[in-house]
Amino acid sequence: MPVLRTPGDGGKRVWRFYAPLSLPVGGAELASVVLHRTLWVLTSDGHVHPAPCTPAEHLW
Repeated sequence: MPVLRTPGDGGKRVWRFYAPLSLPVGGAELASVVLHRTLWVLTSDGHVHPAPCTPAEHLW
């Protein structure tokens, strides 16, 4: 998953993580979801992907 460290409000550096908005196209179905510090998706073809998320404008 791409990660970028950028200047935030007040000069404090923040980490930005870019997760996909959807799973890759290819006919594989959702097989399971793994929660281990972040959310991962295992598809029926055996691939592991970061779970899709919706864009957020503000983080805590």
